[in-house]
Amino acid sequence: MKYRNRHWGFELELPKGWRPPGYLKRLFWFSRYAQQSIHPQFYGPSGAKLKIAVGPIWPVPSVEEQQNNLANIATKYGHRVIEMDEIRVSGKRHATMICRILEVGVVKNYSLIFHGTEYLITAQGDWRECDSIVESFNLDMRTVDVRFGVRDLRYLSFDLFLWPLCGFVWWSWAHMMTALLPGRIWLAGGPAVATGAVIGLLAYFRFVTDARDGLALKLAYVRVNMLVLVLGVLVGGILGWVYAMGDSTGPASLLPGYRLPPTTGARVKNSFVCAVLGVLANSGMMYSLGKLGDRPWLLFACLLGAVALLYVVVPMLFIRLVAG
Repeated sequence: MKYRNRHWGFELELPKGWRPPGYLKRLFWFSRYAQQSIHPQFYGPSGAKLKIAVGPIWPVPSVEEQQNNLANIATKYGHRVIEMDEIRVSGKRHATMICRILEVGVVKNYSLIFHGTEYLITAQGDWRECDSIVESFNLDMRTVDVRFGVRDLRYLSFDLFLWPLCGFVWWSWAHMMTALLPGRIWLAGGPAVATGAVIGLLAYFRFVTDARDGLALKLAYVRVNMLVLVLGVLVGGILGWVYAMGDSTGPASLLPGYRLPPTTGARVKNSFVCAVLGVLANSGMMYSLGKLGDRPWLLFACLLGAVALLYVVVPMLFIRLVAG
């Protein structure tokens, strides 16, 4: 049976007995990253499986370099590498690896790389049958050009703009939350938005490094980066300590720029709240990038909406509430 994937522009020859997931299983896959067009999966006789993940890889490694990348990633996650090899698909050599994963079993990875895009295939079952399926892999270059393939650095450049913007928006919301919270809780706006942009930039380069290691669309699984969470705690706590507003009274104390030397208790309270808000801001940043990272224009539209809501709608409502 010939399988065609219109989203990524490739086709496979599936032997008798192999099939895509049934209708009911596809119906209840709520995550769009698990949809058959995005992450194709196939099932064969005797529990055989084959899954495909697609994503950019830059710079494009040689076969030997990619074999090292696969082995390093497997070792990093505690998998035992059994065999490194290669396979020829569409006239090119590609890296393969057989490894043992706890609670999963023995799997074989095929890292097919064409025009800056990795098609990472994970298989279980009879290796000869899996090899024959992978060897039938064929690309429709017209679709590749539109989707991922010959993309040079245009998409990565747009991502380089989106990630700091996403951090800017979420830390702006953290700042707004302290303005609405009762008491003298304060996360200064200027340092907050600058922090968000810088953390977004750091997260972007962390993701690009992972992509170079061959982890196709790692962020699509919405696994929040622990480093980014720790940064949220540290930076939020530091900003909360430095910009604590103190215990002054009177109308002047309501002004964001008005600060008296705060007590230690006020600093600790402000630091704790801002650390929590920093974690929430960074988690929101990574979550939104994970959910909409492969649809950058939709993410951009959502961020613009969030900025409009933050700087136009909420202040107007606040002014009307105070005036009323």
